[in-house]
Amino acid sequence: MDTNSTIESYRSYLIPFYQKIKKKIEDEVICEGDNARCHTSKQCRKFLKNHNISHELFAGYPINEDKGRPTNSPDLCPIEYVFSNWQERVLKRKPTTVSQLIKIATEEWANIPLSDIQKTYDLQWKVHNWVKKNNYQPYCP
Repeated sequence: MDTNSTIESYRSYLIPFYQKIKKKIEDEVICEGDNARCHTSKQCRKFLKNHNISHELFAGYPINEDKGRPTNSPDLCPIEYVFSNWQERVLKRKPTTVSQLIKIATEEWANIPLSDIQKTYDLQWKVHNWVKKNNYQPYCP
């Protein structure tokens, strides 16, 4: 994933979801990212800032920078479940060439219903509530 596609996914999924959650809860909303390079780029930081989402609250900073931290647990990153589902769908079709892989991956991504992605985010409320209730701190060696 590159910076432009990351920004497009923020525009399509993160921003609407973030705004929906902000209306539901009064606490500060922290969207955990995974510190991927495309998430921590200057363009992504600017995009998030323009939408009133602190980059520090979303993706943090790469571990080698001031305030840096390691990547986060996939359990707290709902998109990882969507990516896993996507990977399974692609592998079931058994691509044998790079061009087949690209074609199949594109088709399978388009076949994932938006409702499935939303369900994944909605299910994260269970995880969120458990983490909050138990004051869970992820292990970061």
